[in-house]
Order: sequence, then structure tokens, then C-alpha cells
Amino acid sequence: LPPQGVANSGFSDPEFAFDAAGNQYFSEINLANIAVSKSTDKGSTWTLQNVAGAVMTDRQWMEADREDELYFVANAFGGGSGTPPGNNLGHYISKSTDGGKTFTTGVANPGGLGDLRVDKRTGTVYEANYSGGVLGVKAFRNARDGDLTGEVGVVAEGVQLVSSFAAIDLDPKGNVYITWDELREGDREPGIWFASSKDGARTFSEPVRVDDGKGTAIWPWIAVGDEGRAAIAWLQADTQLPDNDAETPGDHGWHIAVGATTTGLGCAGGRAPSFTQDLATAEPVHRGTICQSGTTCQGTLTDRRLGDYISLDIDGKGFAYVGYSDTRIPAAVSLPGFVRQSGGPSMLAPKSAPGRTPTATTGRPAAAVAPGSTPQPAGGQLPATGATALLPWSGALVLLGLGLAVRRRRAA
Repeated sequence: LPPQGVANSGFSDPEFAFDAAGNQYFSEINLANIAVSKSTDKGSTWTLQNVAGAVMTDRQWMEADREDELYFVANAFGGGSGTPPGNNLGHYISKSTDGGKTFTTGVANPGGLGDLRVDKRTGTVYEANYSGGVLGVKAFRNARDGDLTGEVGVVAEGVQLVSSFAAIDLDPKGNVYITWDELREGDREPGIWFASSKDGARTFSEPVRVDDGKGTAIWPWIAVGDEGRAAIAWLQADTQLPDNDAETPGDHGWHIAVGATTTGLGCAGGRAPSFTQDLATAEPVHRGTICQSGTTCQGTLTDRRLGDYISLDIDGKGFAYVGYSDTRIPAAVSLPGFVRQSGGPSMLAPKSAPGRTPTATTGRPAAAVAPGSTPQPAGGQLPATGATALLPWSGALVLLGLGLAVRRRRAA
């Protein structure tokens, strides 16, 4: 991974972003600083763009818009250099217009949770926001003009998050989707929840529960294909833990669960979206407690080998991929794992010809998707691993395989 052999270029929290011109951006943290690199040849070579702008900073997230236009959020500890984004304290947002070489001075962004999305048609930047029990999505509608003050559209009140993050995504038309977990102490039952917006995060649908409640469910992530088609992955215990507390000691197993919908924007007659869900890993990927306190877990000697989240993406054929950490081989650290969809409903609708207008997600017209290239019902074993899990999504079968791969988060 880039950049190789460069001092202070990072050791953790890898983050990717892609602009509408196809340039790729990569950043990692050192805690003392965050390094940003750029590739113009699909990741074959990289150039270090900025190594000392974001200092005394943790857990950065990036997203790109037009060529060389890059947005950056992070959590700063205060102090540091005067080089923008500079002397920040708390969560902030910053922007680069030269491919990550320089950034604007950070703008305080309290309540921001990270993992940005950009509508590459309008330039609106989106970020999940959580403050005082209110979950929302903040929209920076004038970000292209350099105005990094946003407005929050409320998703739900009385929210008590389990995880550090709520995950958002866009479809090609610019509709906004969000998923989050509830602890039990809020207004909703504990578990995985979902909502969507058709008006640029100004208003949202009524929250819908995604999981079946059979086990404690935490850390959801979302990936969206075409309009209304969304997949959500999360960690699910094989029992309902007391108070939905993931730090409960014991030998209970944690599995990767996946839910999917093709009606994420609602059904006819105003009916709510419907999800089907099942376990994607037959065997637990972890057993026992999962620390929820971030870096402080090291100080309390609580198991943090799973990190802080899992990840999910959709490929050009509509297949869903889940990346996660696996602790089944005893060690001080986890191994990276993935499950992949090889059959069942696609998250992309068939398209006989390429699109003619730019999409919100890429800034380029959509590619053609032949019906034969979308996932079909499958059976048997994956040749690579021999591990199987059959999921009944909307009456079809989905085959997922368990293997090892480099863990990455969805970039665009």
C-alpha cells in the first residue's frame, strides 16, 4: 500500500476516495499526523501529497468530488502546526482543491460521525450526525463554493447508538440511505435500523428495523446499488446479551449477518421497505466480548481485535462483498476476512446500454449491466474456500464464501 518507505506516511486507519476523473486518494494515520497520497493510474503508483497538514489527529475519513476536489473530516486533539487544516479541537471538516496537497483551515463540525458521501452531480457533501440523542445527516450543499457549513436533516430522535458510527450511502439518483444500531436505552428496540431520503437528506422515511432480533446486533454498514437496492451487513451474536451489551464476557459467538432490500425507498401504497436477512458466516468469526471504547480498550485490556466497524461494498455486477476482522486463529491481532455474494438478487438493475447522464455516485454515466452478468441463484461450494452459507433473499439463494483478503472500506 502507498506510499512505500516514506517516513511518517501512516500505519493505521486506511481510507480511500475516488474523484469523478478516476483519480484515487489514500490516507493513513500516525496519530501525530495523517498522510495523504494520490494515484492517477488506478493505484499502480502513488505520490505523497501531504504529510504534515493534519497533525495531532485521529480517525480521518475522505471523499472526493470533481477532479482534485477532496473533502476530509477527522477528530483533532488540539495543538499542532499552523498549516491548514491546522490547530483544530474535536471533529472538523476541511477541503482540498489540488488533489490533497493543501487543505483549507478546518471548520468545526460537532456531531459529525465520519464516512462522507458526495453527490457528484450537485457537489453536495453528506455526513451522518449525532448529537443529544438525535441522529441525522448533515448536508453541505454549497461545498463546491467553499462553504463548509451544513444543515442537518433529522433521521430519528431518541437514538442511543452502540457503535461509534452510523453508515450512509447514495444511489445513482442521489437518494440518501442510512443505517445504525440501537442499544436499548433509546426510543427503539435494540438492533439494526434503516431509513432513506428522497429529497437530499431534508426529510427521512420512518425508521425500519432490519435484523430479526434473535441475537445482539451491532456495527451495521451499508452499500447501495441502484435506486432502492441496498445491502446492510452487521455483527450478530448467537444469543441476546444482557442489556444488548457487546462487552458481556462469555463464549458466545459473533457472526456476520447480511440483510438486503430492493424496496429501500418504500413500497407501493406508502408501505415501509422490507428486508430479508440471514447469517453470512456459518461459523462465528469471534467469540466473547467486543470492546466499544476505541483506543482506550488497550488501557483496560478489553478485546479490541475486531477494530471498530466492518465494511461492505457492491461491485459492477451487483454482487455484495463484506470485509471484517476474524479472530478464530488465536493471536494478538485479528486476520482480515471477507464474504462474497455469488448468487441471488442483484443490487444493480439490468441495463441494456450505458447511461447518458452522470450519476451521483461516480460523476460518470452508468455502465451497461447485462441480465446474465447479475447474480443468479447458486449452489455447491466455492472452489477457492469450500465454505458456504445460503441466504434466502427475496426467495432466491445467495451463496457466500469465507476467505481472507485485504480489508478495505467502500470508497465511492
